[in-house]
Amino acid sequence: MYKTFKYEIIPSGEQKIFLSKQFGCCRFIWNYILSSIGTNNLTKGDINAYYHKWSGRHLTKLIPGIKNSHPFLNEVSSVALQQKILDLGDSIYGFVSKKGVQKPKLKKKHGIQSVRLMANAFTLKDNQLYIAKCKEPIKVLWSRPLPCRPLRATITFGSDGRYSICFLCEVNPQPSKRPSGVIGIDLGLTYFATLSTGEKIPNPRFIKQSLPRLRRAQRKLSKTCAGSKNREKARLKVA
Repeated sequence: MYKTFKYEIIPSGEQKIFLSKQFGCCRFIWNYILSSIGTNNLTKGDINAYYHKWSGRHLTKLIPGIKNSHPFLNEVSSVALQQKILDLGDSIYGFVSKKGVQKPKLKKKHGIQSVRLMANAFTLKDNQLYIAKCKEPIKVLWSRPLPCRPLRATITFGSDGRYSICFLCEVNPQPSKRPSGVIGIDLGLTYFATLSTGEKIPNPRFIKQSLPRLRRAQRKLSKTCAGSKNREKARLKVA
């Protein structure tokens, strides 16, 4: 089975610029190809057109020509661009083949950004993360060890301004021994859990503890001017 291990990363100033280029180039090539296809040309049930024109395998063949006309794409890993186009192909397939799935949309600069790298585009050496075309290793806050060499890594920039990385690993879970006794668990609101033995576990109510700070942060956000740097700082505090 496959399991994901998530860690926080602390990039330096130069590495933040490099990662923003990665996010921006992946976002650009997604929007460029989707605009060239035209969302109006995507129709439900058009599976033949998908396999002949819109599959990820066909769309990745467009990358060399796009890189020739837009040289800045050469500054980032080609693996990240390929993975983003494969995601676009999957998104198109989901729309044309399934009911209720929306058309793929143009990606925006604001909001959560992500980039996926396969094993040939990053290296783990002495607990340091090296990614393609980045000179210095990126600091990872290791909260637990990885069970094996990861198959791929996804770097994400959240709306709260934090960076994280998810490693996908293949693990072999060991079957646990069957316990001798059985306890029933009932989850609720007043109490987090009530056991059949009569023990009641209280609800920690983490959101309730944070509500006063959230109210103050939202009031400050509402008083800032749209588009200002102070508004962006206040937005990060709310996030």
